[in-house]
Amino acid sequence: MSVLLSDVLALPALRGATVSPRDADVAVEISAVVPAGGDDPVEGPFVLATAGAPPELAPEGCAAVLARTAAVCSVPVITLPPETEWADALGMLAEALGFAGGLAAAAEARAALRRLATVEATADDVAAQAADLLDAPVAFLDEYLNVLGSAGLSLAQRTELQDAIESARGHGPVSLVGALVREGLAGSHQREVVGPRDPVGIVVLWLARPPGSREHAILNELEFAFLGMRSRDAVRLDTEARLRGDFIEELCAGEPLSGDLVVRRARHLGAELSAGVVAIVGTLQDPHSQGRRISDERLVQRFLQRARSIISINRAGALLDWRDGELLVLLPPGRSVDVEHEAAVDVEALALGERLMSASAQAVPGLALTLAFSRFTRDPSRLGMAIEEARLAHSIGEKLGRVGELVTFEETG
Repeated sequence: MSVLLSDVLALPALRGATVSPRDADVAVEISAVVPAGGDDPVEGPFVLATAGAPPELAPEGCAAVLARTAAVCSVPVITLPPETEWADALGMLAEALGFAGGLAAAAEARAALRRLATVEATADDVAAQAADLLDAPVAFLDEYLNVLGSAGLSLAQRTELQDAIESARGHGPVSLVGALVREGLAGSHQREVVGPRDPVGIVVLWLARPPGSREHAILNELEFAFLGMRSRDAVRLDTEARLRGDFIEELCAGEPLSGDLVVRRARHLGAELSAGVVAIVGTLQDPHSQGRRISDERLVQRFLQRARSIISINRAGALLDWRDGELLVLLPPGRSVDVEHEAAVDVEALALGERLMSASAQAVPGLALTLAFSRFTRDPSRLGMAIEEARLAHSIGEKLGRVGELVTFEETG
């Protein structure tokens, strides 16, 4: 099989490599990689691999040289960066040249994933494209093992994946991605995706056979697509968090805001607060260490994932925020509740609080979730006062030793 030198330079293990001279023709074909000092005859143009300096005059049939040191040679010289492992570069180059379809599959995957990037596709869209390229079910998980997107999974595979996630989450505050990879998942292949410092997620696929060069080539492209997707998600989530924080700060600042303005601002954040809210303030604490609030990012994310799920299922239109160790929920009344009966709204809010307490006991066992509730506030212009009521109830509840309980303003205010 022959491939273009320009395609070889796009291999993940060769990224960051330099080519000299800069204007070298990289549209030449190559069909093999040959280590320096080898005596076996080679058919077709080849890449000479040398860990030392390239020769001034390349041997007959040599189309390029792969080296650690840049030097003048009669053919293009590919110089690897210091951080690149020599064995990784050679192995990937040999695989690309030795197995048909690897580079072609990578090029196909790259083109398809770039098309998706231009239309800001969702994680489910990317998973569907990956499943089509690999002809296998695919799931994307983030670093907290939340399923970002999936395609082609059967009910049994979804169940097995969820069981594996719950098992990995039971390992405490360690790398959840690493725990899932170590434990494995029957019938699947996992590819851990690592960012600049830590794992940012995992790709899980169900193949009928072990992945070959074609599948690895596609997975390499998926890995870069995944990193790009997670980077965009991080920017979006950071922006949304800042907007929520700014909105809540304005509500609590005491400056007069019209109800119409508050409702419009909330709608931009995906919340519907026109019918009023019960404000809920919560903290996660170590019940064995008085006053110690939990800030471990992994534990917080496990809790928030469950909390968001419970609230989105039971109360569309609520606003949830986590900042500086404090959970804040602006909870509108359910559609079936008559807002003229404030006691019924309060009872419904407490019932949701019970669900959150139960969910936190499963997500972060051993930690205490304390939730404090304001009175039902019908006027959107007075939401800041509702938040202050909930915070006051929480503060007094802590002083009364009610950590890990539901506390209301009417009890403490």
